[in-house]
Amino acid sequence: MVREIFPDLSWRSRVVWRRESLAGVLGALLVIPQAVTFAWLAGLPPEYGVNTAIWVTLFACLWGGSTVVGGPNTAVAILLGVTVSAHAGRGSPLYLELTLLLSAMVGGIQLLIWLVRGGRYFQYFSPSAILGVTTGVGGIIALSSLAGLTGAVGLEGRPPHETLYLLGVALLDGLHNPFSLGVGLLTAAVGWGVGGRWGARWSLLAAMGAGWAASGLLHGVYPQPLSEMAMVGRLPLSWLPLSAPPVTWDHLTIAREMLPGAMSIALVGLAQSMVIAKGINLSGREQVDLHRETFAQGMANLLGSFFSSFAGSGSFNRTAAGHQLGAVTAWPGVVSSVATLLVIQAGGDLFSTLPMPVMAGVLLLVGVNMIKPAEIRRLGRGEFVAFALVLAAVLLLGLGTGIALAAAASVIPFLLNAASLQGKWVRMQGGVSLELYGNLFFASMDALVQLLRQSESEPLIVNLRHVSHLDAGAAELLSRESKARRARGVKMVIYVHTSAQQTVLDRVDPRSEHWHLVSSLPEARLALLEAL
Repeated sequence: MVREIFPDLSWRSRVVWRRESLAGVLGALLVIPQAVTFAWLAGLPPEYGVNTAIWVTLFACLWGGSTVVGGPNTAVAILLGVTVSAHAGRGSPLYLELTLLLSAMVGGIQLLIWLVRGGRYFQYFSPSAILGVTTGVGGIIALSSLAGLTGAVGLEGRPPHETLYLLGVALLDGLHNPFSLGVGLLTAAVGWGVGGRWGARWSLLAAMGAGWAASGLLHGVYPQPLSEMAMVGRLPLSWLPLSAPPVTWDHLTIAREMLPGAMSIALVGLAQSMVIAKGINLSGREQVDLHRETFAQGMANLLGSFFSSFAGSGSFNRTAAGHQLGAVTAWPGVVSSVATLLVIQAGGDLFSTLPMPVMAGVLLLVGVNMIKPAEIRRLGRGEFVAFALVLAAVLLLGLGTGIALAAAASVIPFLLNAASLQGKWVRMQGGVSLELYGNLFFASMDALVQLLRQSESEPLIVNLRHVSHLDAGAAELLSRESKARRARGVKMVIYVHTSAQQTVLDRVDPRSEHWHLVSSLPEARLALLEAL
């Protein structure tokens, strides 16, 4: 655990420098308009969103050491704004102070989850549930691009059905910007064409280049005041935006009231990062250490609060964009954070000519590429039901609800399967043997009772050879059963297969004369014959 507190740089020898550097630069271009939007959602000035895209991304990549790219996140930004706005007015100095304090609290809670090794619980997410989340996120990303793609107002932050309805109204009533729509569709079309011929790796770069060039030609005929096409614009930014979460008594009093919100943000943000990491593991691209990723996210949010940044999470679209460009290490995330700073500081004037419809077209491509029809078609009936429920929850109820349902859809079938207990009866000289298959714990007690009731009058061997787990409740039940049988003059022998089973049984009844523990089946048969 001590080694995990230091940045993981073991990936340096595996970097494909040119390809992954390009992925990092594209990630920087993608995140800048998003960062501005997320800062607005959190109720903060735009530079706070850009700082988050720089510092939280950098810290998460250095400590995580994987292709998961962290940074500002929609759900986290919204939850931050909701939590802090209950205690301060948006834009006020107190609001900024409380946001930094809340972000540090989120990071601290995630580090506590790391200390208790809570990241391992995310490994129980099933592939079908993760596919539902990633498909839903792909749909959300695609839908979120429609406002910038069409220039229509009022589409941001709405449920999918409202977004599509308002988009149809805007297109029919002429409330969209035809210049924005044309450039955005051209960007997406070039990306799809290049992706179909040369693969997704080059589609995003080709799309951005084509859209940027097309907007430049368009503005040669129709200047920006006439086209009214939205631009990313220039952003004020400091090279080293140092800050510190306030720790006065008044601030700590408010922090206590914000604690439930901080816990919610920490869990939602961490769940999104873990779902991304789990999806990468299932794809076979790499094996992300969920425990280290938990620590990386906590450190990134805690340290980010000292660099004028708000809490963030794993980024679905930038991680996906990096993978589409061939990322295999954490280098694209490092390049993205540095490039974001350099682009705004040194190339602000050039970047101000990048139209929002171009960025929207690229985001549309990223979202669509996250939807995997071939993987969906391979799902079985039960898996498809779980996939469809999670997908509907993500699209209609939000990402946080979708992830919660994904956890339920993963854990409930696991528990039902774990609680399944089968028994095989084998008749032998002087009695019968009951071979148990499954786990003996609280959820399988009823099944165990029913099996034992099938032979109450004959000497019995209970064979635990195929039992994976035995808890104290099951041991208590076996102890009571053996005592009840002895009172009736019927012998019961337990065939213990592992030392762990022996330990649990001894803990329940260490000096019991009501049952006989043996370590092999021949010994169990001998004990049964002696009892007869």
